[in-house]
Amino acid sequence: MASAPPSREPRCVTSLAPWAMLTLCWGLALGMGVLVGRELHAEAERNLALGEGPRWQVAATAALDRIGTATGLARLREALEARKRAFYGNAFTVGGRPSPPPAPAPPEASYKAESIAAAPAPALRRVLLVGASSIQTDLGRALERRLERFAGVEVLRDGRHSTGMARPDYFDWNARALELNADFRPDLVIAQFGGNDGQGLTDRDTGRAVAPFFTDAWDAVYGARLEAFVDLFADDAVPVVILGMPAMRNGYHQSKMARINAVTRAACERAGAYYVDTYAMTADAAGNPLARAEVDGRTRIVHAADGMHLSLYGADMVAAGIVRTLDGWFTLDPLAASRAAGARSVAAAPPIASRPPAAEPAPARR
Repeated sequence: MASAPPSREPRCVTSLAPWAMLTLCWGLALGMGVLVGRELHAEAERNLALGEGPRWQVAATAALDRIGTATGLARLREALEARKRAFYGNAFTVGGRPSPPPAPAPPEASYKAESIAAAPAPALRRVLLVGASSIQTDLGRALERRLERFAGVEVLRDGRHSTGMARPDYFDWNARALELNADFRPDLVIAQFGGNDGQGLTDRDTGRAVAPFFTDAWDAVYGARLEAFVDLFADDAVPVVILGMPAMRNGYHQSKMARINAVTRAACERAGAYYVDTYAMTADAAGNPLARAEVDGRTRIVHAADGMHLSLYGADMVAAGIVRTLDGWFTLDPLAASRAAGARSVAAAPPIASRPPAAEPAPARR
């Protein structure tokens, strides 16, 4: 009896390759999570305390932390990170200049009763410019260029991305400011924080949550931190100018910056610092962020692609407004070249600035 011919119907063959790839990816993700388990767990606990994260993340990251400790991967990562920090601590530069190692944490800042700058300061020679990513990049570079056009002015610029006053456990600007003041001896300090500070506040020493954002407690602590920063320069009678944050395209970021600007302005008034409102330079008459503005006779885009940072031209526009404001407060000796450069029009909303009141000294704070 003849056998039946083999079936020519196609048969479904299941490949294990996709499942193997998924398993491999899952294993790699788990392994990376185990390596950074301790940091993830600390961050999750901090977010939970600040009301910004779910409880399940704390439990999950705690499990990763335990696995990393039990397998020894956490200790291996610490050793590798120590070598990397040692290398970058010597090689990293800020603002084009070598960055010395961080200063030790200062003692609790004591508040001064004296107002720092009730009258215009003498001729400026040494300007310290500090802040976050905007100072590290286009705005800081534009300010440095424009200030150094004045005769005899030297600028030291120290910008650090992802920093501010909210997370001193990550980067302590007060400790860095003490070091820079001792080394550079500035006649004027210009600072801009706030861009990364729309988050909960943490303690410098423990990293634990202090106050959630959009609360009265946040306003009080953040304002006190700005006052403490200003007071670091009070013994040397160095005036401090704090730049507000510019207008931003994203509505949520705009609301955060509006609150931070209000708290910053009030802190400057209490501490006797100068406040420059860069929002007015980057918004139209209705308060909406400028999309374009005339810079050097041509229409330019004001913001970078992220809608938060300034573009190269927007930064130059704002820097011009800041320098015009400073020139009204302090003695700047212009070179002939800077006079010619200053004659070029930069169309923008007129700068709005707050000058410290020339009132009697406030009672001593405790």
